[in-house]
Amino acid sequence: MEECVIRFYNCKSFFVDFCEMKLKRFLLRYYPPGILLEYVQGDELRAKSVDLLSLEPETDTQALVMQISAQEPLISKSRRPLVGTLIESLYMYIFLIQS
Repeated sequence: MEECVIRFYNCKSFFVDFCEMKLKRFLLRYYPPGILLEYVQGDELRAKSVDLLSLEPETDTQALVMQISAQEPLISKSRRPLVGTLIESLYMYIFLIQS
C-alpha cells in the first residue's frame, strides 16, 4: 500500500488522511433536498451529506455546482456534469413536478 504524505489537521486534534478517499456513488435525497456522497476511506464505506436546503426557483444550478465542487474534495472536475444533472433533477422534482 502506498503511503500518503499529505495530511490535514482538523479542529478536534485528530489527523485525517484524505488520500485513501475514493468516491463510489451519488445518492439523491428529495426531502430535505441534498446529495449524499458514498465513498471508501481505507476499508470502510462512508457517506457524506451535501445539504441543498437553500434551493429556490431562482437558483442558478451551475453556480451551485461550482460552489459545491469547490467546497467538497470528493467531487472532481470530471464529476461536475453529473452533479449538475443531479441538482437539475432535484430542482425539477421540487419545483415543477411537485407543484
